[in-house]
Amino acid sequence: MAGGPLVNHDHPPATVATAASGRAPARVTGVLTTIFNCFALNAALVLACLPVVTIPVALRAAVVTLDRWRADGEDRVVVEFMLTLRASRLRSTTASVGIPIVAALLALGEIRFFASAHTAAKWPGVALSADGLLLSLASAGYAVVLAARCSGLPPTTIWWASASLTVRNLIGASPLLVAEIAVVVVVLLRDPALVVVCIPLGLVALIRHTAGRPVEKAIGLDPDRERDPADAGAVNSKSDRGATVG
Repeated sequence: MAGGPLVNHDHPPATVATAASGRAPARVTGVLTTIFNCFALNAALVLACLPVVTIPVALRAAVVTLDRWRADGEDRVVVEFMLTLRASRLRSTTASVGIPIVAALLALGEIRFFASAHTAAKWPGVALSADGLLLSLASAGYAVVLAARCSGLPPTTIWWASASLTVRNLIGASPLLVAEIAVVVVVLLRDPALVVVCIPLGLVALIRHTAGRPVEKAIGLDPDRERDPADAGAVNSKSDRGATVG
C-alpha cells in the first residue's frame, strides 16, 4: 500500500477550520449575552425591590424568570420579569412570601432585645429568638420558590408547606438556605454598592437552586430533570384546585 497523507474527503480541512472558526464567535456571543442578561435582570430586580413592600413579588418574579430562562431558553429576561411582575397576585404573593420575611425581622429584633437585657431570661431568650430567626429565614426561602412554582396555592398552604420543608430538611437544605441568605445580607449591609454586581440576583439563584430540589420533591416532580411547561401547567392546575403540598 502506497504511503501518503490521509485526507478526509467528507470534511476537507478548510471546511472543518471554517466551521470551528464560526463556532468560536457564537460561543463568545452566547457568553456575552448571558452576562448582559444577568446584569439587566439584576438591575430590574433591584429597582423592583426599592419600594420595599414589593420585595416578595419581585423575588417571585425573579425565580419564575430564571426557571423559564433555564427550561425554555427564554433570554428576554427583563421582558419576562416585567410580565411576570405585572401578572402577579400582589396581595397573595406579598402575604405568602412577606410573612416569613417579617417573622425573620421580628426574631432579629427579639435577639437584640434579649441581648441587651440584664435578667436571667437573657440567654434563653436569645437562644429561642435565634431558633425563630433560622426557621423564619429558611421558610422564607422555601416560600419564594413555592410561590413561583405553585402560584395558585393560598398563602396559608404556602406557610404550612414552607415550615414543613424547613423542619424536614434541618440536616441539609435548610441550614444552607440560612447561610446563603445571611452571608449575602451581611455583605450588602457592609457595602450596599455591591447590589450592582449581581449579588441580589445571585442570592435568588442560590435560593432557587437550594430550595428547588426539596420543593420539586414535595410537589411530585423529578428534581433531576429539567422542568417541562406541561409539568408547570399540571402543578398550577393542582394548585388552582387547592391541592396541598405534602
